[in-house]
Amino acid sequence: MPNPVYESILTRASAERLRALVSGLPHPVALAGGHAVLHTVQERWRARFGQDYFGSRDIDVIYHVDPKWTEEQVTASAAALAPKRIIALGYKPLSFRYVQILDENGRILDKEPTFGIEDVTVYHLYIDPMVTHLHPELGKVWGTNKIIDEPLLTEVFLDEGARRLLPEFGDNVYLPLPPYLVATKLHSLKTRTKDDKAVKDLCDLYAIVAYGGAQQLDIRRVIHKLLPDAVARVQFALASLHLPKALEHLGIDRNEYQAVIGPLATRP
Repeated sequence: MPNPVYESILTRASAERLRALVSGLPHPVALAGGHAVLHTVQERWRARFGQDYFGSRDIDVIYHVDPKWTEEQVTASAAALAPKRIIALGYKPLSFRYVQILDENGRILDKEPTFGIEDVTVYHLYIDPMVTHLHPELGKVWGTNKIIDEPLLTEVFLDEGARRLLPEFGDNVYLPLPPYLVATKLHSLKTRTKDDKAVKDLCDLYAIVAYGGAQQLDIRRVIHKLLPDAVARVQFALASLHLPKALEHLGIDRNEYQAVIGPLATRP
């Protein structure tokens, strides 16, 4: 049986806070990262295994920013309003991220406990807001130039056929369709510097393709359009040193993973 990559305390806290956070943010906004994968595969995964798909520790959301926008357009955009709203919802800025410090029961702490004095186990729940494209004016509004961009999700905002709505989170909250999530996972794998992140990406990649409900041909059309080196990226995933650990979590063998992911390398 599959077993989650991350411990349940933090993933549970992340899931519990997701709806309140996203519904309270400026819209339109899209889910990204692990929570987007969870909402994509959950129904089919639960039907197959009788349990939830692997939870996510961080909450990733993304806004559309057009690099051609004027200063006025940037300032008036949902992206520009997001940081102040995240802070108002109880998260503290930390470089390009926002954080809540939680104790082992999921309660919010005002500050880090004093090392060696306060014997408290703490967890850090991070919010990572992203944009589709960087803009020189955005750093002024956000108060930092350390901003994550993910151009691969641009079409989610521009093309209704690249997304579905999540009305339970509010108006204009988008979930990228599986092919776009696959593209982001293939793209991020090569840049991962933490082992657990790479393992989770490999698990997510398999789950999206096997349980996301999209046709292989549709996935291949999108990833080969968005990623000129899609073939090499699929091969990189299949040769990853982190794949054995991912297979342990998924509860499958290498042949099954190859059978699901390998065909993505074939150009449509």
